[in-house]
Amino acid sequence: VEVAGLPTDVDLVPGSNRFLAVLREQGLAYVVDLDGVLAEEEGAVAEIDVSGSLSGAALVTPDGSRAVLYTTIGGIKALALLDLEKEGYPWQSYPVQKSVVAVAVSDAGSTAVVFHEAESFNADASGLDKTIAGAQGFTLFDLDSGYRKLIQTDHHWTSHLFVVDSKGKDEKAYVLTPDPSQLSHSVQQVDLDTYIVEPLTIASTPTSMVYVPTSRKVAVAQDHLNGRLTFIDVDSGEQYSVTGYELNGLIH
Repeated sequence: VEVAGLPTDVDLVPGSNRFLAVLREQGLAYVVDLDGVLAEEEGAVAEIDVSGSLSGAALVTPDGSRAVLYTTIGGIKALALLDLEKEGYPWQSYPVQKSVVAVAVSDAGSTAVVFHEAESFNADASGLDKTIAGAQGFTLFDLDSGYRKLIQTDHHWTSHLFVVDSKGKDEKAYVLTPDPSQLSHSVQQVDLDTYIVEPLTIASTPTSMVYVPTSRKVAVAQDHLNGRLTFIDVDSGEQYSVTGYELNGLIH
C-alpha cells in the first residue's frame, strides 16, 4: 500500500479488516481496507487530510467506531476525534489545558484519559495559568459529548486501570499517583458517569493494579519490605490491606 510518506503510527481497527495510519509530517491519515487491497478494489485506501490536528499518533476505540488523534511532540494542547464509521471520515479538534503526554481509551470506548505533566510557564502568566501549568494531572474526555475536565493531582501518574460493569459499560478508572517523597501516596478513583474523582490514600508506594471481577475489587500492589496488597471495593470505595506475612499464612 503506497502512501505519501513515512507513517508515524499504525493502529488496527477492531471489528473489521482495516487499519489506520497517521503521517505526521504530511498531515495525512489513511484508512486501509485490507480485503479491498487484496482484491485490488478501487477506494480500498482512503486518504484523509488531518493537517489541522497536528497529529502523529492514533488510538482506535475498542469498538472500532472512532480514533483519538494526538501528538506528544511540541507541547500541543489539543487532540482530535476521527469518525471511522461516517463517509469521508470526518474529524474534529478539541483543545485541552495542558500539553498531551499520553492517551488511553476506556474499555467500552466512551472516555479518553489524556495524561499531562508539570510544565514551565512565562513570568507574566496569570496566577491560574501558573497553577495549571505547574500541576500534575490528567484530563477526562467524553468522546460522545466532547466534554473535557482537567483533574489536577499532587503527584505524577504512573499507571492506570479501567473497570466496566456487568453490562460492559464504562464504570470506573483508577490512576496511581505515588509520592516521590514517600509521604502521601494515592490512587485516583474516577467515576466515569459523573467524572467525580476521589483520591484514595495508600500507605506505601503503589506499583501496579489489577481488577478482580469475581470480587469487584481492584488489587493494588505496593513496594513494601514484606509485600503489601491493598484491595479497593469498586462499589463502596472501602479498602483493606494484607502484607506478605498474612498472605503466606494462607498457604498450607
